[in-house]
Amino acid sequence: MQTRHGYVISSPRSEPRSNATLYWRAMTALDQSAMTHAEQQHRDLLSVVAPAVERVAQRSAEHISSTEPAVATLVGEVEHLRGKMLRPTLAIVSALAANPAMQSDSRLMDNVITVGAVIELIHLATLVHDDVLDESDERRGKPSVHATHGQHAAIILGDYLFARSFHLCSTLDTQATALRVGEITALVCAGEMEQMGRRDDWAMTTDDYFRIVERKTALLIGAACELGARHAVATPSKEAEQTFLQFGLLLGSAFQIQDDLLDLAGDPDALGKPSGRDIAMGKPTLPIILHMDTAACRSCARPFHALLARVASGDEDAHDDLIDALDSTSSITGARDEAQRRIAKAQTILAALPESPARHYLAHLAETALDRQA
Repeated sequence: MQTRHGYVISSPRSEPRSNATLYWRAMTALDQSAMTHAEQQHRDLLSVVAPAVERVAQRSAEHISSTEPAVATLVGEVEHLRGKMLRPTLAIVSALAANPAMQSDSRLMDNVITVGAVIELIHLATLVHDDVLDESDERRGKPSVHATHGQHAAIILGDYLFARSFHLCSTLDTQATALRVGEITALVCAGEMEQMGRRDDWAMTTDDYFRIVERKTALLIGAACELGARHAVATPSKEAEQTFLQFGLLLGSAFQIQDDLLDLAGDPDALGKPSGRDIAMGKPTLPIILHMDTAACRSCARPFHALLARVASGDEDAHDDLIDALDSTSSITGARDEAQRRIAKAQTILAALPESPARHYLAHLAETALDRQA
């Protein structure tokens, strides 16, 4: 796909298919007699995953509903925040990869649905708060909660979603998951606080960047995989949980790098928000960090800082100049290469798991993570 800058930010392999429900519907339209065995297994898997994802959406919606008109009005804003339901999908597919027989055990399946809803509510809460912190007036092409209802209402709504997610988690039959979810949520918030403290710090290193990314973005994706695998079996395995966690962390960090690239050179209509928000908010992203670390930039850092200031001010010409500068040091290509290395490593980790359609679908989700345009 070409952007208005003429830059290709994803490979042309295939259309992204990380939305399990939509992909399942497309698969069911195929002539079953023409399917290969692998395609039939894929279709059978998604016939389990798609309704499970729908159950996650229903459970989370029911758990945050309220008869209080003021609360119900704000909660009604949450529905349009839902995207591809990536995290619940990962929780469900990880569970099936950890224990293919899980789908036949209603208790285990119900616990995994609850885990998916807990993770999704935490994710939605972070989106509401992120829009406040980033002063973003749009989210997926619609007004953000704080733009519609004010900053205070958005903050309280995010807090409410966090609280409801913790309450839902407490319904599971083990305290261990509640403790882990509390630990993860604290680390996510710590990552956000560190990112805030490093705004306009254009001397940030790649180590700094990935530490923040692991906490702020990747950890919640990793947790979806880890906790899905935990609740797929009667006797959890720490080793198996760590395998799924490491897969999710690598996938999540690659996911964030793709977000960086989309913010620089993506289509605002596809994104549902203006491009260049990261720079406007003083957030050093991987392409910027890689560029700043080149000898060419170190010798002329002051002009580059001035260019970033122009981009932050909304100067369209400056944005094009920035893309040219990053291209001159192959920094955008370097960021994409790093994302691809992380996806390759994630797929290597998956290879240690037993063969199953769910394992292959996790590899498919990883493979298409860098194809998305929003």
